[in-house]
Amino acid sequence: MVERVTRKNKNLDSTLPLTISAQDGLVDQNEYFTKTVASRNVSNYYLLKKGEFAYNKSYSNGYPLGAIKRLEKYEKGILSTLYVVFNPTYVNSDFLAKYYDSTHWYHEVYKHAAEGVRNHGLLNISPSDFFSTNLKVPKSYEEQSKIGIFINKLDNAIVLHQEKLSKLQSLKKATLQSLFPKNEKLMPEVRFNNFKEKWLHRKLGEILKSHTSKPYLADPTEKGAYQVIQQGDEPVAGYADNKPFEDYNGVTLFGDHTVSLYKPVAPFLLATDGVKILSAEGFCGEFLYTLLERYKPISQGYKRHFKILKNQDILFPKSKKEQSRIAGFFTSLEDSIILNQTKLEKLQTLKKAFLQKCLFKKFFLYFQNLVIIVLMNNHQYYY
Repeated sequence: MVERVTRKNKNLDSTLPLTISAQDGLVDQNEYFTKTVASRNVSNYYLLKKGEFAYNKSYSNGYPLGAIKRLEKYEKGILSTLYVVFNPTYVNSDFLAKYYDSTHWYHEVYKHAAEGVRNHGLLNISPSDFFSTNLKVPKSYEEQSKIGIFINKLDNAIVLHQEKLSKLQSLKKATLQSLFPKNEKLMPEVRFNNFKEKWLHRKLGEILKSHTSKPYLADPTEKGAYQVIQQGDEPVAGYADNKPFEDYNGVTLFGDHTVSLYKPVAPFLLATDGVKILSAEGFCGEFLYTLLERYKPISQGYKRHFKILKNQDILFPKSKKEQSRIAGFFTSLEDSIILNQTKLEKLQTLKKAFLQKCLFKKFFLYFQNLVIIVLMNNHQYYY
């Protein structure tokens, strides 16, 4: 189905050194490593052309048997002869690219590799053994093509959502700066209409109230009436039925070790006393959360940050209406970020499930079913 490529760069047709990133595919080595890693004499390197594949036998996190990627970003480039390079001949190129995005090829490569042996971090499998591996593909070229097209559309939708999410996150970061005063000024650069008063200057510790966490500590389990909150990027540790902290509207949870913030939306419990329950008299919970996002300290490793937080100089509007406008803006923005993050995760899960479970099992039936599922979930933009 493929033929090996051993074409050398004898005529210096290209001076673009390539490397394989498991996440980004074949990329410019100079940009990826921010320095030149390739040898000065590149005439003995492989010359790779757009549409050809390369196998990097070096393992990385999540890619124990290395990565196989197709050259897509450039017309040509050069690769070390440590790579295995090949060109599809009797298989659809898009299908093959998606096949190697899955783990279906792992078993065959592992079977041919010398068990437990690596040479300078590279999997010990010879080119001849690699080309002896078996691939399970639909016999019909048309079916291969439909599989490739379908997953390409999934990939395009994922990229669009990643870009939109990145833009929303950048917007939030920028507006956290512009809607709050800078450089000891008492007025922000950007302000909602009809607000002209100078802002107030305080230490965070002067306005914050820390509620005791001990009555609300609980061991997280898989089931329970209330969320058990922990520090970090994944706040929900599990569930429990203990008596919860009820007044959730006015508080923000601060991770003392991780500097993480979480705005609860229901009564809750805590996994550890490192999660601080914070409120501020006269502040609505949403504005307090925004204020803490703007002024939380930079993480200094696994240490206590609450003392640092309390010593932060802050500025805030005296007007409750202005506080409410600012909080409403950031709440709406955060809702959009969460919505797009959820859509992105669903798309990534759909792709992963399709690649790992459906791709090579009576594909066309699964393909038709997936189309129906996609349309039912209002993702019509795929087609």
